[in-house]
Amino acid sequence: MLRSEMTNAAQTPDPLLLIIAGQHGDEPLGLVVAQMLRPGARPVLGSDRFIGFHGAVNPEGLGRARRVRNDNVDPNRVWGAEAQAANQADILATLTEAVAAGRKILVLDCHSDHKPAHVLVAGPRGAAAAGGTARTERVEGSLAAWCEDHGIPCLVLEAQEGQGVDATVAAGRAAIAAAFA
Repeated sequence: MLRSEMTNAAQTPDPLLLIIAGQHGDEPLGLVVAQMLRPGARPVLGSDRFIGFHGAVNPEGLGRARRVRNDNVDPNRVWGAEAQAANQADILATLTEAVAAGRKILVLDCHSDHKPAHVLVAGPRGAAAAGGTARTERVEGSLAAWCEDHGIPCLVLEAQEGQGVDATVAAGRAAIAAAFA
C-alpha cells in the first residue's frame, strides 16, 4: 500500500484493519496468509476500502529469501527505532493517525514458522482481540510490541511451514469478526 493510500485510510472515521506481511524474507507463507485474509475481511468491514495491506515490509529480504534486510537488520526488531525502514515509518504514521482519530483498529502481522500454526500477542489488547486463544510473547522492537504500547490490538499469525494455511487463515478471520462485531 502506498503512503498516500495509507494516509487516506487513516483519515476516515471507519474501522481500520491493517494486514502486514513480508517482514521476514524467509517466511513466504505469511504472504499467502495475508493475501487470503483480505477478501475474507470484506464482508465484515463492508468493503475493501478500510483494509490496509502491506505485503512487503522487507523487500530486500524477500528478494533473497533472507530474514534480514541487506544491512543485516531484522525489520521486526526495530519498529519505532531509528533503524526502521521508511515504509515502516509510514505504517506507524498511519496507525498513529488512526488512533488520534479514535478509530477502531486491528493489526494482523502474518508470518510463517516451523512450529505448529499459532497466534501470538504482545499483551492484553491483542489477547482481547484474539478472544483469549492466543499465546502471549512480547518481543521488544516487534510490530506487536509497538502496537500494544500504543493501545492497538495486534495479532501475529504464524502459519506452519510445510502445512496448509487454513488454520492460520481461520484464526485471522475469527479475530477480524470479533474485533469488528
